[in-house]
Amino acid sequence: MRAGKFACAVAALLLVSNAQALGFDFARYQAADLDAILAQPRPQSGVDLHRGEPLKLAVTLVAHGAACETGMLKRAMIASGIPKAAIDPVPMTRCINVRSAKGAVVSLFVQDPLVPSLQSEVAVGQPVTLFVIHVFTGRDGPGLLVNEFRAENGGTPGKARQAEKKQTENQPQ
Repeated sequence: MRAGKFACAVAALLLVSNAQALGFDFARYQAADLDAILAQPRPQSGVDLHRGEPLKLAVTLVAHGAACETGMLKRAMIASGIPKAAIDPVPMTRCINVRSAKGAVVSLFVQDPLVPSLQSEVAVGQPVTLFVIHVFTGRDGPGLLVNEFRAENGGTPGKARQAEKKQTENQPQ
């Protein structure tokens, strides 16, 4: 059953590249504390698979998307029952660095299509809300994949806010 829930989370993740057209479901992401996630027990070896819990994190951007090793992310997704054919269409080759409320700097996986808008909408050192799924936890910490973001730049709508607004406008009254 866990693999089924994770499959649903990943199916939603695969739709994120078309978030504006399809409407991103911000409401399913539960507020979480990155420091609390970092404090969770870690396996001594290997990884613990998670069911792709959708989490909303308030963090500060430390570094924009840079190439990183995403093999473990993809292997964990496949091990959780996600078909490789469902993972391959969404490029995931980049990571961003963020700072938690307590100052811990953490690397997060990010879907490649989000990187250009993140770079143009969120300056390094600026707060940002990230919508992530928790894929795995390893010795080095959590494997979190960014599906969407909301820029916290004084009210300037970011890609995520524009999509949310469009979704709200298209709902029948």
